[in-house]
Amino acid sequence: MFTAYYDGSGTPDQHAVIVAGFVSTVDKWGRFERDWKRLHADFGLPDPHKHPFHMKDFAHSKRAFESWEGETEKRRQFIDRPVSIIRIRVEVGFTFGVEKDVYRAVNALFTLKEKAVAPYTLCASGCMNRANSWAKKKGAPISHAFADGAMDKGQFLQFTDPPHPAFGTTARHLRCQAADFSAYEALKFRKDFDAYNTGLKQVRGSLAALYQAVKGEHLLADEASLIDLCERLGLPRRDGQRVP
Repeated sequence: MFTAYYDGSGTPDQHAVIVAGFVSTVDKWGRFERDWKRLHADFGLPDPHKHPFHMKDFAHSKRAFESWEGETEKRRQFIDRPVSIIRIRVEVGFTFGVEKDVYRAVNALFTLKEKAVAPYTLCASGCMNRANSWAKKKGAPISHAFADGAMDKGQFLQFTDPPHPAFGTTARHLRCQAADFSAYEALKFRKDFDAYNTGLKQVRGSLAALYQAVKGEHLLADEASLIDLCERLGLPRRDGQRVP
């Protein structure tokens, strides 16, 4: 039996929307949770069930990490631990994203958002479908849990077939905090992609370490694939033309 835990990063007004998730066994997730709580205790951080870990807070030295600003070695030692925990406690990871400009270009042609294919719906269902395919190849059932907070949660649930995934806070679903780490890193990578591609910036060490630690699939929707999805769903075109 596998369970997948997901979280998202970004909004339709930002550069992209990303949903990320990790899949593991019930036993390994139990060990993950013990390791995750021990990590926070070792670094003098609050219980992650009461004060959930958010990669954004760590990256910007906010909240529990406010006093860590400029503590380069301490920050490096800390971030090595979540990567190590994820490496030994999860089976596979998935990310699915759509960039704002790509989504808006296709939404100008088809009534995407009005038909329950908002960016979050697209990314969350894309991640879940890839996890389902992976579990099917393994010959084992899989359940899904997402972190609360997505503005299009209702649309996503309408878009999915039963049994619907569970939703809960990252305090309740502590394992979603690992997904928060992955989603943040993936969004940051897409935002700075041009700078990485031209050599103006180096890929963040935390992202490189995370992707090296866990095998997985990292997908980004392009215009062609979104247009194909609209046509397969039979979504009406905004210009009134019928899809052949």
